[in-house]
Amino acid sequence: MKLNDNVKKWHITYHSSRHTTATLAITAGADISAVKEMLGHGSVTSTDIILLLSLQLGV
Repeated sequence: MKLNDNVKKWHITYHSSRHTTATLAITAGADISAVKEMLGHGSVTSTDIILLLSLQLGV
């Protein structure tokens, strides 16, 4: 199976990669403020929303 086939199968996008990275970082114990800065969010609220959505979707 080629990489391109995997991307199509799992619908991996830049956006979903950001969500997954942020969720993994926070669940591994990273400070939410540090993740906010890494993502370039202006508010921790935006980062909270990503975390909640990712956890609800099982990402």
